[in-house]
Order: sequence, then structure tokens, then C-alpha cells
Amino acid sequence: MNLSQATIPVTIILVPQGAEYQAICRGINQITSRPLPLILSIPIGAEPVTQYLETWLKTTTNFPQHSLPKVLVMGLCGSLSPNYSVGDIVVYNDCVAIDRNQDRPQPLVQQCCSQLTSLVQQQLGNKANSVGDSGYDCAPLAPQFWGEQNSKSPPKLGDLGGLSKTKPTRIHTSMGEQNSQSPPELGDLGGLSKTKPTRIHTSTQQRQANLVRGLSSDRIIWSSSEKRQLGQSYQADVVDMEGFATLSVLNPKGFAVAMVRVISDDSDYNIPDLTPAISADGSLKPFPLAMGMLKQPIAATRLIRGSLRGLKVLQQVSIRLFS
Repeated sequence: MNLSQATIPVTIILVPQGAEYQAICRGINQITSRPLPLILSIPIGAEPVTQYLETWLKTTTNFPQHSLPKVLVMGLCGSLSPNYSVGDIVVYNDCVAIDRNQDRPQPLVQQCCSQLTSLVQQQLGNKANSVGDSGYDCAPLAPQFWGEQNSKSPPKLGDLGGLSKTKPTRIHTSMGEQNSQSPPELGDLGGLSKTKPTRIHTSTQQRQANLVRGLSSDRIIWSSSEKRQLGQSYQADVVDMEGFATLSVLNPKGFAVAMVRVISDDSDYNIPDLTPAISADGSLKPFPLAMGMLKQPIAATRLIRGSLRGLKVLQQVSIRLFS
């Protein structure tokens, strides 16, 4: 069968809790022409997602070795390179982890399944020009940082993780609701005295599925200068908090894993440092979250706007992959 005519053979989608999970559910819920994949809401961060997946593997039905489920990791990510901007679709070739062992000559690397990755990239490449904006008329919980989903108890196979119960949730910030037609004035942002409008792709023709190297961090990379430095040091294009850990658990078990993410913040600007808002179990602490956003309102507004754009694309990507 030609790759362009093939159906993505994914049976499980892993997606960070909160807005990303809800966006995927909204997209998948529009598909009626084929069996739906199981959607699992995973926690934020390497250690929580490792514990979650290890527990899930122990408690779920034993999989026959000859027919292990094919897994697709989806969600948002940050750009480490000026080549990738808000709204860009990326497909991971491999993933490295920030290495605290300074004596190690090479970074730790986990490969995605090349065959499944090629199929996903081909499917997105064929349909990239059809990916459009679904148009949120309100701000759903923006990326991982406004999540309400509980990831502590892995669902059983067959449970679509609340697929039919999700709906957009409106958020309010201290600055009031943002008018999507009127970008805020850009002032000083974390020591950057001069700023320029964030590049956000709105043309569907601009959205191509780029093959990238992902970098997984144990904390939020909020500084634009650190983003660029890490991108150069690890030869990585984007950053997340779950990719490497997911591959480290599932690859040794023989699962075929591919990763598709959409960029929600680029490398030109700082975002709020929300690391203190992430608890040890991968859930969020509301008060530190609110304080982190209020301390940097302009950066917070930019993060929310970029996240909304990324979520729109993410929802459409899920439709295109599985319809």
C-alpha cells in the first residue's frame, strides 16, 4: 500500500493533561469513519510520566508481543531555533535529554520508530496544506499549565479518557479577556528592551510537518537566551518535558512510538517561569501558577496567545491524521 493511501495504525495517543488533551479529544471526537484510538492523559515532567507509564504497563491488559499497540505522542512544545515558530508542526526523529552528567561525552538519545514516523510525516505532508484554524472563540485552558485532568490513575483499555465529556473552558487573567484581534502592546520583557511581534503562521500553506530532534527538559525553559543555547548545545530544534521519558519506558518494551507536536512559543522571547507551579506528581499548583503569570503579564499574554494558536493546529492535526 502506498504511504499516501495508508491509515495511521496508531491505537494509543499519549498527550499531556489539560488543554492539549482537550484539543486532541475535540479533534478525535469529530471522526466517525474508523475505530478511534485510545487517548491517555499523561502528567507533566519526566519522573511523573515515567511512573505513570510504568504503572499503566503493569495494570493494563497484557499485550501480545507480536501485536503491541502503536503509540503516538502529541502535544505542544517550545522552539529552540529561529527556524521554527508558533503554529509549526514538528515530527520527532529522535529525542535527547538535558544531561546533568558533565562527564558523559555524548547526550542520551532515544529514537522514535522510523517506520511509524515516516508514515506520520507522509500523512501530514500530504495534508499539511489542509490544516486550518478551527477557531476558538474563547481561551481554553492554555497548554500544560492550565490543566484540570487527573493523570494519577491510568485508564483501562477501552476507556477513551472522557472523550465525550470534554469542552472548551474559558479562562480569565488579571488583564481581562484578550481580544484576539488586538495584540497587546509589547514592552520590556525580561530584560529585552526591544521586542518585535512574534511570528505566527496563519496561512495553511505554511504549515509543513518538519522532521526535528526534540530535547526533553526537567523544567520549563523560559529564557530565550537559554533556548538558543540549548538548541545549539544539543543540536535540537524543540523542547518538551515528556518525550525522552516516554521513549525510555516504551522503547525497551518493543512499542512503536512516534511523536507529533505543535510549537506554542518560539525562541525569540521569554515566557513566564512556571516551573514552581508543577508539583512532584506532574499536576499543577494553582496559586504558584497564578503568581507566575501575574509577575510577567506581557510574557504570560504572549504565551497564552501562542498556546491558543498551537492548540488550534493541534486539534486539526489530530483530525487529519486519523480521518
